[in-house]
Amino acid sequence: MVSLRGNRYSVPPGMGGAQVVVRIRLGSDQVRIVTAAGATVALHHRALPTEPGR
Repeated sequence: MVSLRGNRYSVPPGMGGAQVVVRIRLGSDQVRIVTAAGATVALHHRALPTEPGR
């Protein structure tokens, strides 16, 4: 799982402990999780932030 702004997004099995990058394109409602090499491993709809002040 990847945490972002109070929400958690899943990654595929076997990715636990791997370094990934979370990308959100400005104006998009999608969260893209990619490997260091740039391969997309997960795509989610962005949830509203649950942390105060965000």
